[in-house]
Amino acid sequence: MRLLTTLRISPAAWFAVPMAIATVLYSAAYQPATSDGYSVALTAAGTVTMSFIAPFVAVSSAWEASRLRRAGWWGAPHVRSHLTIALWSIAPAVAAGSLALVLSVAAQFRGFDAVVPDLRLVATDLVVIVAHAVAGFALGLRLPIVVAGPIAVIGSYAWMAVPRALEPLWIRHLTGSFEACCLLQEELAPHALVGALLVASGLMAAALIVIARGWLRGPIAAAIGSVAIGFGSGALIVSGLGASPAVPRDTADLVCRSRASTELCVWREHADRLNETMQLLSTARSRWQAEGIEVPTVFTEESERDGAASFGFSLAATRDDLLHGLAYAVAAPWPPCAESEPYPGGMAVEIVHAWLDYVGGMSVEDIAMRLPAETGPGNPTPAEAVHSLSALSLDERSAWLSANLAAIRQCGILPRPIPS
Repeated sequence: MRLLTTLRISPAAWFAVPMAIATVLYSAAYQPATSDGYSVALTAAGTVTMSFIAPFVAVSSAWEASRLRRAGWWGAPHVRSHLTIALWSIAPAVAAGSLALVLSVAAQFRGFDAVVPDLRLVATDLVVIVAHAVAGFALGLRLPIVVAGPIAVIGSYAWMAVPRALEPLWIRHLTGSFEACCLLQEELAPHALVGALLVASGLMAAALIVIARGWLRGPIAAAIGSVAIGFGSGALIVSGLGASPAVPRDTADLVCRSRASTELCVWREHADRLNETMQLLSTARSRWQAEGIEVPTVFTEESERDGAASFGFSLAATRDDLLHGLAYAVAAPWPPCAESEPYPGGMAVEIVHAWLDYVGGMSVEDIAMRLPAETGPGNPTPAEAVHSLSALSLDERSAWLSANLAAIRQCGILPRPIPS
């Protein structure tokens, strides 16, 4: 078919530009897991539009197949193979869907000139687009368009969108829409990509069987088996994942620097602020140690490292944001037992953080703006607690802080009130 003819009769060609504009606008309004120019997170956020792209591709392909069905042309003798005819028929829909996907991903990269999209994600979703196109073509070829069109749109959209609201949570990773990935300390799980590809392959194989053999009992059984094998194998692979298709990031992406007895490691996206953060940490560490506070020797943006303090920040972080993150790392995060056991130490968390912020160099005014809430009925605000602690002796403050650090690091320990 000539290009001009395709542009004239193909609904995918008619709606390619409006579809691309809509996906770009939707993607631009969607916030990635991190805003710091992390290629994986930005590319994953761009796949949020797959819930619209896949149904568009499916119904466009169903329409193309229905023209062949209505004309009785599919069963007539012709020089080209059925496979070639099918590929040429779905090509406009696949091209329009691919354009929308690429532009949707590109919309997430505005302002990040040196960041390249993650091609693994893009390639996986291109395969998903082809799978939905072939499935739509099979429906349009074997059913009247008044039936095939709604099934293609509703079925494709339901599969792409509904799993986000279902449990187990890992089902959503089989669709090819990975917008929940990834925080800066995370990497896309390779088996999530494999799972999505297996499901897409099973769907594509089933559609090809229906295209070649129709609704005969044997081919239908084979088609159902293909879908079941694709879904089952994909589910087996991704079943260990949670709501996000992520695994811990490779520590080779860390950039580290040492000064005196302190080591600081940040992800390469934050390398431009490494010197600034190291200077702030060195100053705060000296002040914390003068107060008798035990300070880790290693601070890292990794999620976990034995003996190290884990912290994080964004490129938009202010000096006080950085200091608060470092102070939070010194105090240590809430223990896992807090999810299921009594955790009275939670009442002391904000006051402990406020005191560490203050000792590290943050003003009382900034603490009052950052931590304005009371910690409980009759308890002082964090800023008021800082004033009270400042009036105590060093020994009293050290005893109070040691007791409350123990309370917030484990369950079942009552925090100690500030001495009068």
